[in-house]
Amino acid sequence: MKKRKDGRYQSSVTITDPLTNEKKRIYVYGYTEAELIREKERVKRNNNTSFDNITFNLWLDEWLKIRKEEIAPSTYYNYVFLINKYILPNLKNINLSKITPSTIRNILRNISGSRTKQYTYVLLKAILGQAYKDDLIKKNPCIAVNPPKYKAKEKQIISDYEFKKLLQYAELPIRNLFILAYYTGIRRGEISALKWENIDWDTNTIKIVTAIKIAAKGNLISTPKTENSTREILVSKNVINILKQQLLIQKERYLKHGDKLTKNDFIFTSLKDKNYKKMLTPMNITTIFNKIKSLAEIKSNITFHSFRHTHATCLVEANLPIKAIQARLGHATAGFTLTTYAHNTLKMQKEIVGFLDNKAKSMSN
Repeated sequence: MKKRKDGRYQSSVTITDPLTNEKKRIYVYGYTEAELIREKERVKRNNNTSFDNITFNLWLDEWLKIRKEEIAPSTYYNYVFLINKYILPNLKNINLSKITPSTIRNILRNISGSRTKQYTYVLLKAILGQAYKDDLIKKNPCIAVNPPKYKAKEKQIISDYEFKKLLQYAELPIRNLFILAYYTGIRRGEISALKWENIDWDTNTIKIVTAIKIAAKGNLISTPKTENSTREILVSKNVINILKQQLLIQKERYLKHGDKLTKNDFIFTSLKDKNYKKMLTPMNITTIFNKIKSLAEIKSNITFHSFRHTHATCLVEANLPIKAIQARLGHATAGFTLTTYAHNTLKMQKEIVGFLDNKAKSMSN
């Protein structure tokens, strides 16, 4: 304690953050020693952040710092979106120790979509689960709450008839995009991110090294969905031909605007002339697909993602090597491909390409 020139007494209080163990010094002042003591006690009360008084909001900040280092930016932004919309309004200033199973149920009860409800539950369970691991709470209240049920829609494949109808109503360059999706099984976000530098004309391969992720803050160029999704796939002659056609289309379009196409430009770009250099986003692709599906009067529940499912199905039905299919599609688990120890080889890829070339010929008849 010391006396200042203005006549006030000065002292300080050191506060320790129980989450980060960081120390912070707060200075207090008073015209009398008694006033100074009262001010020190007030600061201590207001900054009482012992484990028993940690609020959900305070812990959430620390949890997000942890997760931000471990997950993709798009996943992080989606976490933040769900938290801000469904979780924080209900839990912001509540002490962690006061959150009960009933609290969790009330939050979930006010969410309408079953998929969103399930995501929110999983997120809450992870946030509070980490708090339990860090000994901030005695148990995770989510454990006592039954996980929300969600039944995924049954996957649909595109029939040969539907594929021909889609191509009939799709104009260039969208027709090329549909053919690429059908004969490669590349994800929507991967197609959006494809650039001409990703095409190796000498080896007839496409390198999947980036993907567009849809996040709360817009489209992000990121790494593909999983580690296995970064891959190089051999493609059939008909795919190379449509890519060459697409190259000419893009060169002419850029030339029209007094511009020159480069290897760093996207393969598929916005259909609007003023945005001719901007990528065709995943949402653009979905909107266009739905419009053409409607024009073609296709009544089934197929979506753009059905191209990927159809590609996988026709390869499996042809009894092609499961490991090669897994590598081609970039699946993360061997369980999906029914085997763990088979090895992907160039011979396997050539078998796939031979089958796809024959299928392409049959489509043109």
